[in-house]
Amino acid sequence: MKTFFLLLVVSLMLQSCFSNSNSPVNTLGGWYTLTSISSDTPVDLNNDGVRSLDFLGELTARYYDHTQQATIPMFASMGSVYNAEIRPHASNQNKTPSIDFNFPHQAIDSTSLSNRTYFLHWYQPAFEGFTYEIQKDRSIKLIDKLAADKEKIGTVTHLEPINSDSFELTIEKKVFDFADKRWKIVQLKAIYLRADF
Repeated sequence: MKTFFLLLVVSLMLQSCFSNSNSPVNTLGGWYTLTSISSDTPVDLNNDGVRSLDFLGELTARYYDHTQQATIPMFASMGSVYNAEIRPHASNQNKTPSIDFNFPHQAIDSTSLSNRTYFLHWYQPAFEGFTYEIQKDRSIKLIDKLAADKEKIGTVTHLEPINSDSFELTIEKKVFDFADKRWKIVQLKAIYLRADF
């Protein structure tokens, strides 16, 4: 009987060692800043009448107000409100794997329904509340908990780690193009770089 228990304990220990060695290590946790965003379709986000594929350049350019008389800064990529957070990490030890991408989304309004003069109120953080699983091949499986937002904002389709300090996010997103004065769907590639806070 002692031999049986000893074999059982050794077997369980070996199984634990082998299963732990096959589990991917989570090195993603931390804060990340947007460093580039490119679009498959040229868009005008800052109301200057010029479309561009450089989505981040459009975001950070000074915005022309609806009178075209003044320009104002509307977005700073280094602003902490737009930083992605991947948990768990050193300052947030919640063990549940979760991600808030905090991707900038336009809050658009119009002066009236009759003349349809559109203007940008601000950029609100979007694509929050994801969970994720690290697969055996080290790829990331995203689990979107915000199905209700897809119709009005868009969909995160893929997250690909580039290295231990950066990742690429692929998004299908609704954006307001001031050149056409309408919402359209574009494909975006965003690069996030680890930030030290």
